[in-house]
Amino acid sequence: MPNKSISKGSASISAPVAGADAFKDLEKPAHIHSQAATLLLIGSHLRGDIPAMQARLALTGPTPASVAPFPSEDLGALGFPAIRVSGDRFRTAELQELSGIRLMAAVRPRKEEVRSAPPA
Repeated sequence: MPNKSISKGSASISAPVAGADAFKDLEKPAHIHSQAATLLLIGSHLRGDIPAMQARLALTGPTPASVAPFPSEDLGALGFPAIRVSGDRFRTAELQELSGIRLMAAVRPRKEEVRSAPPA
């Protein structure tokens, strides 16, 4: 997908980088914005924000059937996949096996090893 630029007034907004490609660069603004949008959408889905918004909307009275929390063209531009929401959580061993990275807890210094900052 070519990286197009959209001008809105004096600001220039890059088209989103779709799917896993968004995470291949940690410096270009288009990639960073796409990463942020993707991670925010994942959090929203896992928390169940959409069903909650739809339930609140239903309480306000009759609503048009075409109301969607996120525009489908935006989700498509990000390459956002359908996510099954469940109470399942990843276990550390599973994450280590899938990622090939060993996860370790950070070692905290003992009280006697911590130095206080000098007075300013």
